[in-house]
Amino acid sequence: MENFSSIWSPPVAFGIVERDVYRTNMPVLANFGYLQRLRIKTALVLSPEKPLKEFEDFITENNIEMIHQGAEAWHAETTWKPVSDELVKESLEAIINPAKRPIIIICTSGRHQTGIVVGCLRRLQRWCLTSIFHEYCMFAGEHARLAAQHYIEQFDPDFIALPPILPPWLLPPPVPTSAAAAAELEGPPPPSAEPSVPPSPFLRSPYL
Repeated sequence: MENFSSIWSPPVAFGIVERDVYRTNMPVLANFGYLQRLRIKTALVLSPEKPLKEFEDFITENNIEMIHQGAEAWHAETTWKPVSDELVKESLEAIINPAKRPIIIICTSGRHQTGIVVGCLRRLQRWCLTSIFHEYCMFAGEHARLAAQHYIEQFDPDFIALPPILPPWLLPPPVPTSAAAAAELEGPPPPSAEPSVPPSPFLRSPYL
């Protein structure tokens, strides 16, 4: 195994999404030493292009599982969607799977496919759209795409199958209840703290 310990240079678009979840553009040789220290277990590649051979060698030498999701589920179902629903669904289910972490999310530029998947993860975490789009634009910069933001906005978190044990940064979904069921769970209202006092016979209306 080649020793990259003397090389300490994170990728240009590297970022920490959550504990044991990272994002980046496609790493190059100068980044391998930095990535080694993260003890990555899974590399989730979202770009349809085949990764560089030196990166594939790095993956193999460090016993990292590579999921080339971009090659398997890239094409969108409709003309406006920048990615397919299958790519987002399967990517998110891999990210929240504890057996796959630490995991790093990779696309060629680190902006578009990665930005969409991370944005949909934030929807799953119930972030507000303002914060989600701020994070997306922080990485995409002047290359931000309205179609990507629109996809994140219309994404349905219920589309994702959650594992039995959720990571600490992912809250369980709210349990929907009808108004009648909620009232039944609440029970009757508590008795008033003030005792009821009968009206005084001396307090009569002047009109009686």
